[in-house]
Amino acid sequence: MGWIKGNSDGATQGSLGFALVSVIFRDDKGAAISCLTSFIGVAVVFEAQLLATILAIETTKSKNWHSFWLECLCW
Repeated sequence: MGWIKGNSDGATQGSLGFALVSVIFRDDKGAAISCLTSFIGVAVVFEAQLLATILAIETTKSKNWHSFWLECLCW
């Protein structure tokens, strides 16, 4: 009860290319409550995924969400 789950991901066009990051936030019932996406320029895949994770954490802080579970695809 009361948890917010965030799924973050970053993707690039090729190993070094145009990059996007995105995050979706869901409440404890699985309903989407917020989402965002952003073009970050040219990056490598790991950088895009890391920036998506940072963006998710910054968003939860700005929205004052304290019970937060983050799932990211950083590898």
